[in-house]
Amino acid sequence: MATVVRIVLSVLFIIQHASAHTANATKVSSTTLIPPGKNSFESKVTKNEEKVPSSANPSPPPKFPQNIGDWSIKENGVVCIEIIGAIQIIYNHSIAGANQTEITTLDVPTASKESGNCGNATQMLSLAWESQNQTNCTIRFQFEIKDKKISLTQGKVSISTGNTTQNFNIGKVNDFDTPMTYSFQCKTTLTVPMDNNATLKFANLKMQAFRPDNSVAFEKQITCSEDNVGTGLGVTAKVFLGIFIVILIVTLAGGIFWYFRRFQNPTAAYNNM
Repeated sequence: MATVVRIVLSVLFIIQHASAHTANATKVSSTTLIPPGKNSFESKVTKNEEKVPSSANPSPPPKFPQNIGDWSIKENGVVCIEIIGAIQIIYNHSIAGANQTEITTLDVPTASKESGNCGNATQMLSLAWESQNQTNCTIRFQFEIKDKKISLTQGKVSISTGNTTQNFNIGKVNDFDTPMTYSFQCKTTLTVPMDNNATLKFANLKMQAFRPDNSVAFEKQITCSEDNVGTGLGVTAKVFLGIFIVILIVTLAGGIFWYFRRFQNPTAAYNNM
C-alpha cells in the first residue's frame, strides 16, 4: 500500500513540475513577441522628440518704412490719442571713451510699449523700447488745445546708453496743428528736423489727439504739405490736359467743317481768294 502511495505522489509531482515549466515557457515566449515600438519607453522617446523646439531663427523686425505701428492711449474705454505709422530716428551717436560721433539710424519697433494720459487740456503718448547694446529709447508726443486748435507742443526723443543720455526735440511743432476733431495724416515720407543735428522721419502717418469717442477710427483729416504738393501738381496737370483736349477738339471740328465746305462748294474756295 505504501508503495502505491509513493507512486501516486511521484506522478503528481512530475505533472506539477511539467505544468510550471510550460507556464514559464509561455510567459517568456509572450514577452519576446512584443513588437518593437509598442513599449512605453519607445513611446516616451517619440513624444519627447516631437516636443523638440524648432531651431529656425525668428524673422528680423521690419525696417522703415514697413515698420508701421499702431499705438494708442485709452481712458474710460475711449481712445483719446492714436498714432499709426512708421517712425525712424537718425542722430549722431556719441562713442563712449572717444571724442567721436557716428551717424546712427533707429527704426521704432512696432512692439514698442506705449504709455501716457488723457487729460482735458494736455494729452501725452510715449513709446519706449530697448535697442542694441542695451540702449534704452523713448519718444514722447505731447498735445495741447490752443486757440481752438490741437497743437503738438512737444516731440522729444531720449536715447540712453550706460551713463550717457542724448535728448532731441522737434523744432517745427506747428506743422502738426489741426482744428478740433481733425486728424493729421501724411502718406508721403515726412522728414522733421530736430535739434542737435537729429532727424525724425514718418511714413504713412495718422495722428489724432483729443478724440471725442470711438465711433470713427480717424476724424476729418488735415494732410501734410508734402502730400498737398503732389495733389497740386495733379490738379495742374489735369487742367492743362483739359485745355489741350478742348483745343484739339476745336481744331478737328474746324478742319472737318472746312474740308466738307470746300468739296461741297468748290467755287467757294476761289471766291474767298
